[in-house]
Amino acid sequence: DGRHAVGVIGSETVSGDPMAQLVSGFIAPSLIKDGVPEVSTSTLIAPRTALGIDANGALLLLTVDGIEGGSRGMNMTELAAAFAELGAQQAVNLDGGGSTVAWYDGEVIDHPTCTDSLVKCERAVASIICVKSPEKLAAGTSGLMGPRSRLRK
Repeated sequence: DGRHAVGVIGSETVSGDPMAQLVSGFIAPSLIKDGVPEVSTSTLIAPRTALGIDANGALLLLTVDGIEGGSRGMNMTELAAAFAELGAQQAVNLDGGGSTVAWYDGEVIDHPTCTDSLVKCERAVASIICVKSPEKLAAGTSGLMGPRSRLRK
């Protein structure tokens, strides 16, 4: 039905293939559950990729540059606080580190982590989250946009 959902689910929830798209997160518990931060004990500062939903069901996608090129990265406590400031009701951490790359309109817009290098680079990954504008979705392409989502750079 086009709605986004973020949370902890078991195998019984996904049996029978009820979902169009499913992305799994990293490091339990969630970052935000029912509007309240659920902070992991991880204090490691690193590049981060995370997603959540707000009270209106809009998708929130956050990337944080990492520990090179003048960027500091975030630990899990800081990442949860950032989502709380965005009004997230649910949020989950995804793969980060060198896997954190943000593209917009065909160009890399963040500074992906490369070991001890100021040069942007992207690491090969097994899966991505691709968000497309409502206009491109109407043209027949797919993406993670729901009826209440908004796209901003």
